[in-house]
Amino acid sequence: MPKPKNNLEIFIDGLYHGGAEHLLLSMLPTFCENYSPEIFTFGGDFPLQKKAEEYCKVTKLKAHQVFVRIWKSQSPCYIGLSKMTMIALLVNASRYILRLKPKTIICHEHTSFNYHTGRKLKRKKIFDFFYRNLILFCLRKEIVFYVVSTNARRREIKPFVKNQENIHQFPSSFKSAKIDELLQSRKTFIADVSRKFRLFTFSRLDQVKQLTWAIDAAASIALLNPATEVTLDICGTGDDRERLEKHARSKTEGRNLQINFLGFVETISKPLSTSDLFLFPSRVEGFPLSLTEAAISGITCISNNCPHGPEDIAEHFPNVVLATPPSKENFIKLSLDMYSKIKSGTPTFSQKSPIGNWPSIEILTQNLSKFIEECAAQKGEDSISFLKKNSR
Repeated sequence: MPKPKNNLEIFIDGLYHGGAEHLLLSMLPTFCENYSPEIFTFGGDFPLQKKAEEYCKVTKLKAHQVFVRIWKSQSPCYIGLSKMTMIALLVNASRYILRLKPKTIICHEHTSFNYHTGRKLKRKKIFDFFYRNLILFCLRKEIVFYVVSTNARRREIKPFVKNQENIHQFPSSFKSAKIDELLQSRKTFIADVSRKFRLFTFSRLDQVKQLTWAIDAAASIALLNPATEVTLDICGTGDDRERLEKHARSKTEGRNLQINFLGFVETISKPLSTSDLFLFPSRVEGFPLSLTEAAISGITCISNNCPHGPEDIAEHFPNVVLATPPSKENFIKLSLDMYSKIKSGTPTFSQKSPIGNWPSIEILTQNLSKFIEECAAQKGEDSISFLKKNSR
């Protein structure tokens, strides 16, 4: 008789077309091999909900119901995205103050706690400050387990963590079948920039992604090379589309530049098979799925050297070229340099093909499942013992 599976409660803000949400979907099949998972989200109509329900139950809760659910949970709680993370951390911070045993909470930092900074609104800055210090409090008190994506992020939080075994590193990836598809997508590509040059970018349409930089880079290439037809394909959906379309119109009037907004695409195999260059100008990341996806394929990628993911990806893939220090001017200059190299037939990076052996999501999720099991197996100290030990 098969051994019954343990429960795993997964909390995520929503099931939209975001990198974290698609990452969770690709992790679910392996999670289901090890656990009986249930997903909890806030209310709303989510485009990925039906796909998630193919693997497990999806329950919608209000914020106070999430707090109560985690407070009473007897299972490991795997947390993704900032709002759910905030509530989960408040649960264990409150239990610490009340001298109650902390719940088994594993926070997967799809975005670093710097992700929300840089906004002008005072309310956002207050939220950032509180969120940041709540994370640091829980890390210092060892009342939360933490999953980070990058070496840079691990180094950043290391001074605040007594026990490094409470931290697990989990880079973004894809199913092994998709990795094979990405590798195949570039095999039929033939560069021909005598008259045409094609760029594309793929991300959520949000101001933090700085897609105006990609538009300006394409416009600069078109302006300096009037005999070349330049095309920029922008894949993705989001609230910033109207502003981006207006900016694009201002750059394309009367020029040899075409900018296409393709909306959500299930796979980037088609633009990978027809494009010369991938642009990634984001201001800040957790571990960018779209850049990883493009890097695996072998296309030359220009990325802003933002925290916290491009540097890790560039260490593994020589076809990822970083704009350093991060700035719009450096990003555009690097785009122009890469255009010149591609046009002249000069190699754009030091090796003919990217380093292989990028781990699949199946392997990574198996490792993460073991980490969750280890977290759940630790009985942990109640906060009374903690306080007594720390007061000596």
